[in-house]
Amino acid sequence: KRSQELLALTKAQAETYRTSFLGEQEELLLEEKVQVEGKAYYTGHTKRYVEGLVPAEEIPGSGEGRLVSGEMASLIPGTPYVLLHPQAVR
Repeated sequence: KRSQELLALTKAQAETYRTSFLGEQEELLLEEKVQVEGKAYYTGHTKRYVEGLVPAEEIPGSGEGRLVSGEMASLIPGTPYVLLHPQAVR
């Protein structure tokens, strides 16, 4: 029972941490292309280790290894990801 309580607390704290970045401008280093609910995204991490997603159709060419800046827009329910709306791709 104690381990379940600690896991639930960890999950809640992680969501609170991710939520604190909503509306902020961040850079995301893209790592790999994945499917989430049937849609293609690139995953990556910010400088503060927040996991993010960027819709693959918004990244021209291959996305792996590219740096994307934009607004952290929303949490993706049921995942550890924050959706980033890209404004610049390098």
